[in-house]
Amino acid sequence: MGENQALVTEGLKRMPQSRSLGLKAILQHNKLSEASARDVAFVIAPRINAAGRLGEADKALEMLTTASERRARELAVYLDARNSYRRQLQDSMLEEALADLAGLPDGPAVVIADIDGARDWNPGIMGIVASDILEKLYKPVFIIAKGKGSVRSVRGISAVEGLRYSASELKRFGGHSQAAGFAIGEKNIEAFREKIYEYCHQFPRPQPFVTLDALIGAGEVDYDLFEAMARLEPYGEGHPAPLFALSESISSLRSVGQQGKHLQLRLGDLKGVAWQKGELAKNYQLGQKLHAAISIRENAWQGKKSLEFVAEDLKAEVEFSLLLPKHFDHQEQPNSNKITKGRPPTQQPSLELAEFLSLDEVQRKNLSQSVLVMQKLPLDLHEPLELFKTFEEILRLDVRLWLELSALSLHELENLALVYPSVSDLRLAFVALQRQQSQPFETHKAKLCLKILQELDLVDERGVVKRGEKRDPYGSSSLRKGLIERYKLRALVNSYKHLDGANFEQSILNLFLAS
Repeated sequence: MGENQALVTEGLKRMPQSRSLGLKAILQHNKLSEASARDVAFVIAPRINAAGRLGEADKALEMLTTASERRARELAVYLDARNSYRRQLQDSMLEEALADLAGLPDGPAVVIADIDGARDWNPGIMGIVASDILEKLYKPVFIIAKGKGSVRSVRGISAVEGLRYSASELKRFGGHSQAAGFAIGEKNIEAFREKIYEYCHQFPRPQPFVTLDALIGAGEVDYDLFEAMARLEPYGEGHPAPLFALSESISSLRSVGQQGKHLQLRLGDLKGVAWQKGELAKNYQLGQKLHAAISIRENAWQGKKSLEFVAEDLKAEVEFSLLLPKHFDHQEQPNSNKITKGRPPTQQPSLELAEFLSLDEVQRKNLSQSVLVMQKLPLDLHEPLELFKTFEEILRLDVRLWLELSALSLHELENLALVYPSVSDLRLAFVALQRQQSQPFETHKAKLCLKILQELDLVDERGVVKRGEKRDPYGSSSLRKGLIERYKLRALVNSYKHLDGANFEQSILNLFLAS
């Protein structure tokens, strides 16, 4: 965040021109013409760190400071090999640790040790293995080898405070809430375990959860979204990459990799992978609706680029809850019964509607404090903005609204969202005009595209393209306004599909009434 992000941004731009021969060598060895923050985190840094983890930090230092191109290349290759060896040690240590845990009673934390060095665990690998175990078991993890210990902890249970609570059994310790390290004598390990259990028992059993930024469908994952996310880079601590809830049916599913370690799947029309989750292949079936917590990446294969997802977590279909910052809270309180998903109880007086009432009809019929049932929203593609104008006006009245949307209505709303051009649509429209071809869209969308291109001064009033011009597409107020309406339509559909009653109401009030 802040100046750190500015430094990283500039550093990434300049990395290919670095004067460090070692850095150039490691970029070349890994076929990186430029480096993203992700490349640093998952390609460059692990190779430098591997040397330190294996007790050879001097090799990494030499690579970064050598004045010899030949030596820099040699060390880049060497560190690559050492990183592969580090992964082998990590996999072996994780397998042994999980086997040992299988024979221990379940406790509020994991405290596991290589007694007498019987397994020859490497202290430099312990932190990574602790993170792997924490991901599987979701409880604080303490690993001890050769008198040294490493800790990884969950939200709500501080790693360093756990060590402070057990300080009488330790030689020294340090760290922070999520990760820490310590030194301990072997004769103190059992007493240390008891202290840690005692400390962790003070807290509720931690439950894993994932906080998602938005609900999306497979059709919303496109290069407009990917490029918008790229403009917010670099991501990192305090500024994580967006994580989306993708809710689609499984169209393909299989375990891949060594021993079926990873899960390859397709949700809707979108292909993706879930690392280290190959065992889940047996839990799901083709056609089953699935929620996936995803990040989005670009994949290049045989000269072709495409967008894929990486699933951080998978879950059978459930209803989501909202976690809204206070400044997003609308004046209406949750569970205010302003708007309800579904149909009213039969004993409650209601006005059955085949179509959505206009504002005039609501006021003329004096429906204050009455119940409206919307079975279907009016979908006039010529004036789609009128839909939300009426919806917002009725929400502001003292009227309780029951919203019932059929699968067909939801599908029509999703199609209505496509009436508003995206940046990619705008490019297609511009190219068609350049080539004097017919527009690839229906009439209303084609008119919107032309209006936006004219606002950007890329097309004259006769529809003729002005050559040699470039513009920022977001300079068009009509494009920005349309993208907001497109988002609102999709958010309405996703909220209706995936949020429970109270959270659906809060979502709608914030979406349509928040200033």
